[in-house]
Amino acid sequence: MVSIRTASMSKKLSYATILAFTLLSFALENVDNEDKPLPGILPDDYALYNQHIDMNISSCYNMYTACPAENMIPPYAVSHSNIQMFCNQINLFVKCMLEVDDRYDVMQCLFLAFKSEDQDDFEVKLLSTAFRIYYFMCLRNRNIVFSWDRPLCFAQKYRDCVAIHNATKCLAECPEEPELSGAYPSSVSSSLQTAIAVTASIALARMISVQQMVN
Repeated sequence: MVSIRTASMSKKLSYATILAFTLLSFALENVDNEDKPLPGILPDDYALYNQHIDMNISSCYNMYTACPAENMIPPYAVSHSNIQMFCNQINLFVKCMLEVDDRYDVMQCLFLAFKSEDQDDFEVKLLSTAFRIYYFMCLRNRNIVFSWDRPLCFAQKYRDCVAIHNATKCLAECPEEPELSGAYPSSVSSSLQTAIAVTASIALARMISVQQMVN
């Protein structure tokens, strides 16, 4: 006959075993999640950007905003007309970062903010926006960014990659431009329509100016 004391001890051991198993499962799940690339990030890029650096977001922000450059374009000022310049200026930040500490890459700093973008902090939001534009627009959608003849596609990509950040839509193909002729798609907001109209006008004015100079 099993005593009450023995039964109680067995029950305690059973509870302890279940608790240990549960904690181990959570630990393994956390490790697994840490090793998984975030949506839209290529595994090799994730391994490069996700390295531990002895810099926090504040020091990354100070570095990013202190790097001197002529006509520097901040992330929130990026548009269809200047995104090519914005993409190219990352090289200036790389050079500047190497002067600060050659162990780190500027994208590692920006990625640190991207991983923490659920924080309601201006520094995080600015650096995270910069990462979204550099990685998802300048790199993953390079063919769209460096094409001047697809403003509607650019607007959709900017919305999906930067404004709302839907990785699936961000990396999807754009509809062919002729299919969108005559009207903007309903998914493009009025603010983006205005931005497109302004940048298109600027581009047209530049083309006319160049033609006049040639003639």
